[in-house]
Amino acid sequence: MSCEKCRSFSGTSSNYEYLGINISRHAELYRCKNCGQLLEIVAEVRAPYFLTLEQAKEHFPDARKDLENLAP
Repeated sequence: MSCEKCRSFSGTSSNYEYLGINISRHAELYRCKNCGQLLEIVAEVRAPYFLTLEQAKEHFPDARKDLENLAP
């Protein structure tokens, strides 16, 4: 579940951990350090997309190792 920092996202900062990139989607994957929510940031879009762990694994295969470490 996202926190207030995620819902009022104003750009990547020290509140977010970079996990990976998907060049074909023009997107980067971040994790909120406050609540753990996964966020997809698409270059052409101003707001983040909130992803589940499974969605993140599907769209960001280069981040799979880091994402496996997040699994409960």
